[in-house]
Amino acid sequence: MKIIYHLLSIILLCIAFGAQDSFAQDVNKKQKLQAIANDYEIRWQEEHAEAVRMANEVGIPLRKEFSNGTIIELQKFEDGLPIYLKTHNRDGAEASSTNELYPGGVLGLNLTGSTQTLGVWDGGKVRDTHQEFGGRVTQQDGATDLSDHATHVSGTMIASWC
Repeated sequence: MKIIYHLLSIILLCIAFGAQDSFAQDVNKKQKLQAIANDYEIRWQEEHAEAVRMANEVGIPLRKEFSNGTIIELQKFEDGLPIYLKTHNRDGAEASSTNELYPGGVLGLNLTGSTQTLGVWDGGKVRDTHQEFGGRVTQQDGATDLSDHATHVSGTMIASWC
């Protein structure tokens, strides 16, 4: 999970490559944003490598998955303290009332998302063989560690509603 610096990189690249047509056409701005993204990537790589070294030295985990599906992963050290990222997804679609958007929901919006592409950036690989996904999952980031949490979040987003 290189979320701290990668998220900024993705946001910057999304802006540069498509959010605004006039902005996306300015090659110089694209190059500047790409350079910023590259700088953040290098900084993250350096900080993370140092964090791995320090964690191994003091015997703390790099990654841990809890029984409730929450995953933490070491990112860096700040002022001698480990900084972990933590996944979040509380009770899925019902708790967030997104189920009210679906066909039959009380809002009457009848949204299916059938023409949409969604992205999940989470604590690992989505179990794409899950019965609810029906072959609609494509792993893009090369993650290899299967994550119950990433699968759960993906299920919240795209599981079959029928």
